[in-house]
Amino acid sequence: EPCRGHLCDAAIHTFFFGDRVSGGAEGGIRPQVRFESLVYQDVTIMPRYKGHRRTTKADRRKMNPEKNGSCKSCGKHRQLRAGVCRRCKKQETLSTAASLTPASATALRLEPTEATPGTQNNMATGLKGHLRMMLEYNVWANRNVLNAIKDLPADAYRAHAGLCFRSIQGTYNHLVLASRIWYYRMTNQVDMVDFGQYWQSSYAAPDDEDNKWEKPFPTLADLERELKLEDSRWLELLDTLSEADLLGEFHYTRTEGQAMSGIRSVILGHITNHATHHRGQITAAITTLGGKPPLVDLPYFLAEKEGK
Repeated sequence: EPCRGHLCDAAIHTFFFGDRVSGGAEGGIRPQVRFESLVYQDVTIMPRYKGHRRTTKADRRKMNPEKNGSCKSCGKHRQLRAGVCRRCKKQETLSTAASLTPASATALRLEPTEATPGTQNNMATGLKGHLRMMLEYNVWANRNVLNAIKDLPADAYRAHAGLCFRSIQGTYNHLVLASRIWYYRMTNQVDMVDFGQYWQSSYAAPDDEDNKWEKPFPTLADLERELKLEDSRWLELLDTLSEADLLGEFHYTRTEGQAMSGIRSVILGHITNHATHHRGQITAAITTLGGKPPLVDLPYFLAEKEGK
């Protein structure tokens, strides 16, 4: 039984473990094992056992009566599982496996099914197909979020919404510039613009009235134009890449000047994942500013693409 007394700094606590029997004020305990331990500041230092008696099969049957009985197969008194002892259950499993014909064994394996034209399964066939589906979803989600922004009051686009980049404008500008810097890195463009001035700055403070992320594209129309450009050229780039290209590396330089490398398919996945992250922030801001949250779930995109 657990000790119910107060644990002092140093004390000997004795525990009794045994079979409960009828009678007695406490229901009765027949001690089998006496366990003593020196406890100091709640840490057991010196456990020792006295009067230990080895547990027999009869003891185990009394402790677990529901698990013991006569086996339905062999008739012996053993521990049972679903009325059958372990030995008989093992023999039954081996017999079943040996009786399987090649055809039935094949039926137990999960085989890939052929994609049906015009279905979601066909859209995401292979690595390249999956990346195309995600990039197309990115276009669709951006369109829905922009439409929701247009329904907000005129001043809500630049209002401080408590976001990392202060406003919806600053956050969407960041999304576009992050997409652009990765496109320049992957295509090895030498006329890369200086992005360091943005990434080397801190996030917006609660009392900021503007943020440098809001300056690249001043109006919503400017943002929409640049966003469409980013969405379209990623899809065009994907069409030029083979499966081997997607698994290959490219080298680039970070804004801090460090030489790095990345796998094309991983970075393409990052583009859509990064956009989803910031669209979630923007959607929360739209709701806070009194707008209607846009529909941006992937299954709705797939259903719309299939005309359902």
